[in-house]
Amino acid sequence: MFFFRGYQGTHETISPAANIAFVATPATLQGDFTAIASPACNNGKQVTLKARFANNKVPGGSLNSVALAMLKFLPLSNDPCGQLTYSIPGRDHDNQETGRVDWNRSATHSIFAWYFVTDFEHPPIFNNNLLNASTDPSVDLADLLPLSVQLSSRNTHAECSG
Repeated sequence: MFFFRGYQGTHETISPAANIAFVATPATLQGDFTAIASPACNNGKQVTLKARFANNKVPGGSLNSVALAMLKFLPLSNDPCGQLTYSIPGRDHDNQETGRVDWNRSATHSIFAWYFVTDFEHPPIFNNNLLNASTDPSVDLADLLPLSVQLSSRNTHAECSG
């Protein structure tokens, strides 16, 4: 009789700070867009809000309440232009297992069975920050190549895969 089993696993946890977004600042939440509209934030060009808003300031009651509620799920930037560098964390687990059994009962009768299992997990992450929420289509993807059995003797041969 011969048998073996093999396992390979890779477990990664990463969180590189390599993404840049432009988000609200404490001043913009108060309706003050003077810094974001300045030449320093717009390639040397001054941006002016429409005529209704003087000095690039929006009265507090004019800001959309739904938009302000959504901004609670985004971090604020302390950069005057609203630039924020952030990370998207990832936790990937990849597991693979294989095995085989061979049994030669006699010179004319033998049996063998094998299996292979692979499992990939990429759990979704959400920590009240829409910028680093993550998931992908392969969440908890598991593949199983089912057990395969082969019986043989001098005059007969049978295979079964399930």
